[in-house]
Amino acid sequence: MWGAGGVAAAVGAPLALLAGKWVGSLSANTVLAALPALLLVAVLPPLAVVGAEVGLGNRLGPRLSRAGLALGVAIGVQVLVLAGAVWAGASARRLGDVTLLTLAEAAALPAVVTLTLRRAALGRAA
Repeated sequence: MWGAGGVAAAVGAPLALLAGKWVGSLSANTVLAALPALLLVAVLPPLAVVGAEVGLGNRLGPRLSRAGLALGVAIGVQVLVLAGAVWAGASARRLGDVTLLTLAEAAALPAVVTLTLRRAALGRAA
């Protein structure tokens, strides 16, 4: 499952950044431009990772019923990753920053989602 999540994060993160840049450019008002873009970048990669891992997990084994919990944890981790990127001065306009953010998300999100789904499955089996 972790590999599927990694691929989903590696594809979803740059797409979310591109979509966020585009949505952010639609309004002249800074708040109206930033809020939808930030929500898009914060929610799209975790949603892609959880969808990929739950979809693959349901095909390979017992049904994973705690997708909501995994999504909540993944969004929390995504917010922390984005806060770290903002603190470090990362920009969606610089290829190196986008690459580093994508690698960080491709490592962190699948690991957290896999761990959450496995722990939830163990708790359900006990």
